[in-house]
Amino acid sequence: MFNLQYYLYLSMLLFSLTVKGQGISFSQTYSTAKPEQILQRGNFIAALDGLGAVTNSMYRKRTYGSIAPSAGYFIADRMAAGVRLSYGKDGVGKKEGIPLGTSVLEYSHRSLAPELFLRYYVTRYRIKPFIQLSTGYNFQWGETENSNGSRRTVSASNAIGNAQGGLFFLLGKRLSIDVMYSQRIFSKSSLNDANEKTKLRLGLSWNFH
Repeated sequence: MFNLQYYLYLSMLLFSLTVKGQGISFSQTYSTAKPEQILQRGNFIAALDGLGAVTNSMYRKRTYGSIAPSAGYFIADRMAAGVRLSYGKDGVGKKEGIPLGTSVLEYSHRSLAPELFLRYYVTRYRIKPFIQLSTGYNFQWGETENSNGSRRTVSASNAIGNAQGGLFFLLGKRLSIDVMYSQRIFSKSSLNDANEKTKLRLGLSWNFH
């Protein structure tokens, strides 16, 4: 499961190694950054984003996380279209020593959502906001505990749509860090869906010819 602390640590480590390896200067002005060169029509983008967390209460522990690789092609300057595949897992388990008569229903639900996306980078600067729309189909499956202690297999599927807004920060000639906020805009999931719940997402993207 994607623990928030581990993910942030890994992101900062990758950030530090990239800065050191590519000799990036943060004093560089926007006029010399040249981010437009990697966002031109005809270029490609490959990205990976996600996040996860662990929450604890007195009698239960919940873990959830989502990760999504994507690949796209710039159909116009600063506008990319492509495919995205989101995988998430959301689960609740009982803690040891729970008192008799305390009701905690366990579950473990997974989600897999292939989508088509369209992303537009708004400005021409090194740090640039972007907006992204995506739509696809969400497949869910897993197990849910009944009130009598037995377990049942569950599944669901439905069309979905998402809207994201975020910031793109160019690290080097091709590598960038992406920070985004995602919101499900139609067809809420009927089961617990980590892809829908993980609204704040961190990622890396690589642009190439």
